[in-house]
Amino acid sequence: LDTYYYIYLLCLGQYYSLLQLAQEVSTLPTDDRMYFARNSILEKMMDKIHIFNLKNNYSQIGHLTQHNEFYEYLQKRLGINKMQDELEVELQSLYEMVDKKQKIRNTERYKILTIISAIFVTIQTFVNVSSMYNSFALKDWNQFGFGFAGIGVAAVFAIIILLLGKLDDHLTDSNDRKHKRI
Repeated sequence: LDTYYYIYLLCLGQYYSLLQLAQEVSTLPTDDRMYFARNSILEKMMDKIHIFNLKNNYSQIGHLTQHNEFYEYLQKRLGINKMQDELEVELQSLYEMVDKKQKIRNTERYKILTIISAIFVTIQTFVNVSSMYNSFALKDWNQFGFGFAGIGVAAVFAIIILLLGKLDDHLTDSNDRKHKRI
């Protein structure tokens, strides 16, 4: 009788812990800007769910079949597994929504940076080419060398911008895969 009582208390503890987590999830802010920082509210909540899973999931509660059946019955009756799955799904969908908004915002920022950089590189290249043309006409080889070096610097700057964009895309894709595994 004591064992059944302890199993009942264990299931009630799991149930009320999940209710508390569900209440915390329901009070999460809907503004995606609240989730930008590392260790954001959303990541902390996901950690709490994972810790709950580690501490409170038992495949067998005892050595007697009746105890295990009673435990499974209580979990089913209280809806513990269903509530746990719903919490994980809701947090995952919230994470995906926030992540999507952040990607859109980052893409817009990257496009603006790319346009500004392209304008700068184009102007710099035009100035360097005209300087090279003038120095070639005047046979000023020092000035010609500086113009050629300026074109090289502009090209390196353009390549760096392109590589940073590719790196950002790669990091975003790897983060997506990491969180989909969770």
